[in-house]
Amino acid sequence: MWREIWGDRQNSSPRIKIDLILRNLSPTLSKTLKDDFNVETDPTWGPGIYFRCNAERTGIIVIHELPKTKDTILLRLLGKGSVQAEAIKELTNLPKDHPYLQETLRHISILQINLKLRQNKTKDIKEVIMNLSPAYEKWHEEAIAQGRSLERLSIAKTMLQEGAAMNFIAKVTGFSVAEIEQLSLKREE
Repeated sequence: MWREIWGDRQNSSPRIKIDLILRNLSPTLSKTLKDDFNVETDPTWGPGIYFRCNAERTGIIVIHELPKTKDTILLRLLGKGSVQAEAIKELTNLPKDHPYLQETLRHISILQINLKLRQNKTKDIKEVIMNLSPAYEKWHEEAIAQGRSLERLSIAKTMLQEGAAMNFIAKVTGFSVAEIEQLSLKREE
């Protein structure tokens, strides 16, 4: 059950390794609750992580206190209000090849669709829907672009099979003649 969220604490950037048996996530934690739970921070773990006594091996991750890094985006998506909105903005600005971008955008989009279908939406649900909108829009645009690209590729392959001229295929599909030649070579292999 050992899970690493931030990675190696030896790196130059602040990193946190979670090796607790029980972790609690909370968007916020008031001073009163910190006192009631008798939790303390450990500077080697970074902000937003609080511990109870060592014998209990429990910790509380306070989402709104986490550092704003790529490593904490997924946790900050669980936050509220501006913390969640900022995490979504950071997520949508990640490079297209980022390891968890596409799958996270897909899940966020499904969540937004499901929340929109709800009857009697609370103020909090409406805020989450609004916060999720940029991620949904980015996922939707990328899904449409991917579909169009696959359609263009399919048309080009069909035209090659039918013996159409490469210049004509390039004109119809928007691919360059060099790209059509590459496609033709792959088809022959």
